[in-house]
Amino acid sequence: MSETKEQIALRTLAEASIKYSSDQAMIGYGNKMFELYTAHGLPPDMFLDELNKRTPLDLLAKVFIVSEYHTQFLEHKRLSGIEDKRIDKVRRRNRDEILALIRTGELGRY
Repeated sequence: MSETKEQIALRTLAEASIKYSSDQAMIGYGNKMFELYTAHGLPPDMFLDELNKRTPLDLLAKVFIVSEYHTQFLEHKRLSGIEDKRIDKVRRRNRDEILALIRTGELGRY
C-alpha cells in the first residue's frame, strides 16, 4: 500500500527532525526566516534560495528549516488569539507546503 500525501510529508518531517533537531544553526535559520517574513515580507522561498547559495542545503535541511518557520508562525497565531479550528487549517496548509517542498523544491510562496 502506498503512502498518502500526508504520510509522506509527516515521515519526511520526522526524518528531518531526527537529523537536525539539535542543530542550533538550522533552528536559527527557521527563526530568521520567520522574522524576515513577518518584519519585512521576505517570502520563505526567497530566504531558502539565498541561504542555499551560501550554505548548500539538502532536502531534509530545508524541510527542517521550514518546520521551524511553521512552528514560529503557529505560535504567533496562537498568541494573537486564533481559534482552534483556524489552527487546524494552518496545520493542514503547513503540511501541504512541506509536501510541495518535497515534490518541487519550493513552498510556492515567492
